Amino acid sequence: MDFEHNVYFDKEVEMSKGTFSAEQLDALERNPNVETVTPRRITYTEEFKRHFVEEYRLGKGPSQIFRESGFDVVALGHKRIERASDRFRTQNNEGRLGDLIDPVQVHAARRRERLTMSDQIAQQAELIWQLKAENLELKRRLGIAEN
Repeated sequence: MDFEHNVYFDKEVEMSKGTFSAEQLDALERNPNVETVTPRRITYTEEFKRHFVEEYRLGKGPSQIFRESGFDVVALGHKRIERASDRFRTQNNEGRLGDLIDPVQVHAARRRERLTMSDQIAQQAELIWQLKAENLELKRRLGIAEN
C-alpha cells in the first residue's frame, strides 16, 4: 500500500506534549490513510486498519507498515504507533474490522450469542435443576428435613 505522495515531516519539528504542528497536521490531512486529524488525535481509515493487520500477519513490524503507508514514524512516535497497532489487532480479533479474522470463528461466536428463547429457557431450567439438586444434597448433609 505504497502511495505516490509519501509525505514526511521535517525531522527537526518536534511534537510538543503530543500535539502536532500545523505542518504535521497538513501532512496528515493529505495522507489517504487518515480519516480525520486534530492536533492531538488521528483517526485512521478502516481500509488502513485492515491493511495494517494483514501486513502485520505477513511479518512486517508496525513502524515499517506506517512508514510504507506514508507516515513519518518519528513524528508519530513509537508510543502512538504501538497503541494504534494494539488497537487495530484487538478490533480485528473482536471482528470489528470486517472479514480479516476467521469467518468460522466469528460465525460460531455469533451463534453462541444468539440463543433462541427456547434455548435460553432450556439452559435456565437445567441450571435450576442443578441448583435444586445441590440444595437437596446440602440439606441431606446438614440433616435438615425436606418440607
